[in-house]
Amino acid sequence: MQTLSTEYGDYDLERSPPSRDNTLRAWDAADELLLAHLHEHDLLLHNHKQRILIINDNFGALACAVAPHRCVSWSDSKLSHLATVRNRVRNHLDHGPIKHSQTCDMTSESALLAGHSENDSDGEIEKNNSIELTLLPSTEKPQMLFNLILIRIPKSNALLEEQLTGLFHCIDENTTIIAAAMIKHLPKSSVSLLEKYIGKVTTSLAHKKARLLFSQPSTTPVEKNSPYPTYYFDEITNLNLCNHAALFSREQLDIGTRFFLSHYKKLPESESVIDLGCGNGILGIAYQQKYRASTVTFIDESYMAIVSANKNHQQAFPNIEVAAKFNCTNGLEETDTATVQLILCNPPFHQQHVVGEHIAAGMLREAKRCLAPYGELWIVCNRQLSYKQRLGRIFGHCQIIATNRKFTILRAVKRV
Repeated sequence: MQTLSTEYGDYDLERSPPSRDNTLRAWDAADELLLAHLHEHDLLLHNHKQRILIINDNFGALACAVAPHRCVSWSDSKLSHLATVRNRVRNHLDHGPIKHSQTCDMTSESALLAGHSENDSDGEIEKNNSIELTLLPSTEKPQMLFNLILIRIPKSNALLEEQLTGLFHCIDENTTIIAAAMIKHLPKSSVSLLEKYIGKVTTSLAHKKARLLFSQPSTTPVEKNSPYPTYYFDEITNLNLCNHAALFSREQLDIGTRFFLSHYKKLPESESVIDLGCGNGILGIAYQQKYRASTVTFIDESYMAIVSANKNHQQAFPNIEVAAKFNCTNGLEETDTATVQLILCNPPFHQQHVVGEHIAAGMLREAKRCLAPYGELWIVCNRQLSYKQRLGRIFGHCQIIATNRKFTILRAVKRV
């Protein structure tokens, strides 16, 4: 944990999942600049009746600072929602109710709110007058008028565009809208999207390589339809695959997955299968097309990924009963130990703008825990990454199934 110091208080914050790299914080200079601007211009009303929408709050830094106000946290990341709740609990800011929609299953958060945070050993939390926090998945749209909207510009311009189309009924000429980003992560197209869907944009001076964008809602707004989801035809599964805005490789099947699918004939037949980090569900769907007696669980921390995978699965098996589950969750943390026969995975190589193997490393360790004796983990990965060595350390061995100039397919078996 590290401490974020603001005019609203000091907050001990932790990334989720925690990182051993001490240079990676749960906030950045864009969060600091945004909070400093709110304080300097007295934009957080003192009567606590303000309605605030926070979009893409990576680990809950903004939700902690505005805790005394009625707040909606809108995100595509279940992991971000989990981090937000955990950081509010850690800083004794969880005392107002946390609400969520039916599609946003927050079982883990409920345990935290009961005082079971690992960082609160006595299980007791001091009470104050914090107002409710609502956790809203990206697959739903906010349904109220907001006084203040705070946006962290996401990595995906498509996700930003999808979110901006959902704000039409949430703003009027009195709504204050402020976006924040690190300058190196702020493409000109983000400004263009704000102008297209909201109104005129002005910018702040740069501070610590961060910048704010101020968007003034148009007095004569025109509702614009979202261009998402998009579709592309995949000849391997013979499906017109649905891809919501936040998905990786949204316009075509990525070449790593395509390489993996070309070697599917080598996969074992298994009853219980997990498509881990499923995206649009192509790996699990293709497996179930081959082995229809299997039960496939699709897991991803992206709300949009799970919705896309579910829709694609329905298209693949419209009149056939096959067993499938769809879980938006943080990797395998909700999967029972030693219960899975086969895990398929195209591991992620970044979290927001941070590139690295730390997310995938946790997934691989959890995969060994969840596999039954002699269960198998199959992954496809970029050749230059160290997954073969990492799997060798975790499982005691690792087999190369196939390789080309860019990718490698690896297999590890859980030995008894």
